Amino acid sequence: MILLECELEYIHDKIEELSSVDLQNKLWLNRNNNTGRISSYTELMCTLYDDCFLELVLRKAMEKYGYSSDALNGLYKLNSLLNNYEEPCTNGYIDDELVIKDSNWQVIVKQAQTVLANWNQTQPLLAQL
Repeated sequence: MILLECELEYIHDKIEELSSVDLQNKLWLNRNNNTGRISSYTELMCTLYDDCFLELVLRKAMEKYGYSSDALNGLYKLNSLLNNYEEPCTNGYIDDELVIKDSNWQVIVKQAQTVLANWNQTQPLLAQL
């Protein structure tokens, strides 16, 4: 597997985290966490944008694999929502629990679910590489 596919797989995992309030409660707040993993809102965002270069990798993936316009538009919408999200803070720090409860965050969660549905339709194409 080449680097682009590895990055896409990691981004897919992070979008799964974005799409699930249940998983966010487990990873971010350690509520009934049976995953063996930990995370936070800040870690998720840093991983997507600083480690995985989300925007660049998605653009390259779109060019290489010819994602449908629905999949592409969904990813761009998710990216825009994430870029414009204003995190709720407590005492100057991002509050993961408040993020999870935030109605604006719920819009992002729903969009991530849409992205995953489109992605999973494309996934068989990626598996053939």
